[in-house]
Amino acid sequence: MFNEFELLRRNVSDQNPLKVAAYCRVSTESAEQDISFKAQIEYYTNLIQSNPNWEFAGIFADKKSGMNIKDRAEFRKMMRKCYFGQINLIFTKSVSRFGRNVLDTLSCLQKLADKNITVYFEEQGIHSLSHDALMAIGMLSIHAQQEVSGQRPKCVLGHSTKL
Repeated sequence: MFNEFELLRRNVSDQNPLKVAAYCRVSTESAEQDISFKAQIEYYTNLIQSNPNWEFAGIFADKKSGMNIKDRAEFRKMMRKCYFGQINLIFTKSVSRFGRNVLDTLSCLQKLADKNITVYFEEQGIHSLSHDALMAIGMLSIHAQQEVSGQRPKCVLGHSTKL
């Protein structure tokens, strides 16, 4: 089926390439998450650089919780580049990798939409500029935020009982 992503790929002239970036994130420094972090960076670097119609605008990667934008320096750097017109399209693995705070996520997506910048959430197959995307992303963000909220009591209990 023909989708918006294909449209983005086909309608770019060689004179005005699409400036494409990716945002990667893991929340801890564990060995397992480090493997995921490196895999995300390698995958998106190869994906973007392999398309001759795209200009590589960077990989922005944080090893921080997705609950707070102010703690994610690379995310803020990416948003600044978007503000200055240096990025047109952002790839990210999933809504939860983009952020786990519903208000921050939707606020950032609205700022990007105001500049006609789309975020493509690969796991969900969602383009942030599609007509029904914000509702779906909002629901997924709520779920991602609740996942973190649900994990905190378990972590505290685990640490207190040394499990």
